[in-house]
This record gives sequence, C-alpha cells and structure tokens, in this order.
Amino acid sequence: MLVAVCFAGFAIGLHSRSRVAAILAFGFYILDLLYSVFTGHLAGLIISILVALALLAGVRGSFAYHKLPVKPEKLPSLADSFRSVKGLTDNYRPVP
Repeated sequence: MLVAVCFAGFAIGLHSRSRVAAILAFGFYILDLLYSVFTGHLAGLIISILVALALLAGVRGSFAYHKLPVKPEKLPSLADSFRSVKGLTDNYRPVP
C-alpha cells in the first residue's frame, strides 16, 4: 500500500513535469526491482525491465522539457493552423 501511495505522488509530480519526481520514481522503482531480484522473485522480470526503461525515458523527457525555449506570445494555435490550410484547399480540384 505504501508503494502505491508513493507512486501516486510521483505520478502527480510527473504530471507537472518535475525532474525531482522523475528521478525519485526511477530510483524507487530500481530499488524495488533490485529487492525483488535479490529475494528471488524473478516472475515478470522482463516487464519490470521495460517499465524501468520507460521511467528512464520519463527522466530524460523531463530534463529535455525544461531545456525547451519559452513559447512566443502570439503563436497561433493548432486549430488556427488547420483553418488557414483549409482555406487554401477549398478551391482545389484534382487534375483528371
């Protein structure tokens, strides 16, 4: 139960793109994985390694997110971009 509560907290931190939460989740999971291996619980080892790799990708992603430049103020939304393209293709007719 304690593990579930910890990972729920990590999930909230990851949702807010926290680097600390990403590192803690990865480290906590690796410690839990090592404990399982050393106590002889090898069932699901491949899935556990895949989850560890996914958490590692989350750590890398959270650090990469914080390196992104700030978004410009007058950046058009995705919907505006599609509206402008739709306006260009309204009169388009393929050549037979």
